[in-house]
Amino acid sequence: MCLTKSGGYKIAKEDIICFKFCVTNPDGMIASPFYTMYWELGKEETARKKSYDVDPTRTRYVEGGFFHTYQEKDDCRAQCVMRRALQIPYRGYSFDMFSCVIPKGSMYYEGFYNGRHAYASKSLIIKEKLNFYEK
Repeated sequence: MCLTKSGGYKIAKEDIICFKFCVTNPDGMIASPFYTMYWELGKEETARKKSYDVDPTRTRYVEGGFFHTYQEKDDCRAQCVMRRALQIPYRGYSFDMFSCVIPKGSMYYEGFYNGRHAYASKSLIIKEKLNFYEK
């Protein structure tokens, strides 16, 4: 996922609610589809991959080294629908939506992914799996 930035980085002054789609395996383990790692609900994670944002004030894109999320639930749902449509079913794996928090004090960017408002942050907490059909 590549975020088109709409400005320089910020530091979260308070927790920021956001949304992410992840892959859930048959055992309920949550994996990031682009960042090879597993998530534990409620645990704060910090991105450890190399950041591809060489000059934080000028580079237009944030490609790696950050966790990417959506600002709006409906935008996350739309991407999840697309991923589900393209997915070949494999032993119960599925794309699911999760509510998340960019924790206070975390470095983050605001911008767009596929024309939808999104974030890229250094830290993230996945809070809970959302009912895909609930508004």
